[in-house]
Amino acid sequence: EVAGDRTTVEVSDLMAQGIAEDIAREYVAGRHDVRLNDATHIVNAFERFDACVNKAPHFLAAIASRAVAANRCWFFDRNGSCDVNWEEVASECVAIAIKEAWELSDTHLALGMLSTQRFEMKHAVRALVRSLEINPMSHEAQEYLGGIEIETGLVDRGMPRVVYAATAIP
Repeated sequence: EVAGDRTTVEVSDLMAQGIAEDIAREYVAGRHDVRLNDATHIVNAFERFDACVNKAPHFLAAIASRAVAANRCWFFDRNGSCDVNWEEVASECVAIAIKEAWELSDTHLALGMLSTQRFEMKHAVRALVRSLEINPMSHEAQEYLGGIEIETGLVDRGMPRVVYAATAIP
């Protein structure tokens, strides 16, 4: 019931910003799906965000969230087993998010995720730091940056981030 109440509040908040109810519901459902750690839900999240962007092209949060979801789809399909070239989709979605929604934390998270997938760690760190400057509570940015810090020997900096990400309630 708490999750249902939270969904109602999220939908109401989006509607107060001028987002149509059906689009707001689709977006909130996508935010839920993207948190689930399996390929089917991640692809569903991408499709939901993509539908939101198609219906409301200036819905910046959906643009940035679509870029995050596209990166997660690419991560889950690293062996290229599906018909979608997720690397290309992720690159395109991140480019659009950078152009349209530069001020949002999720845009920089998506850029950091894309850079990590490409092993461009300096770019990834810069993007993730910027994501956290905008939204210090972003558990996903904390997790990504913490992982990079741990892998590069900065365990004292990375562990608190990873612990926070593991215990944060999105």
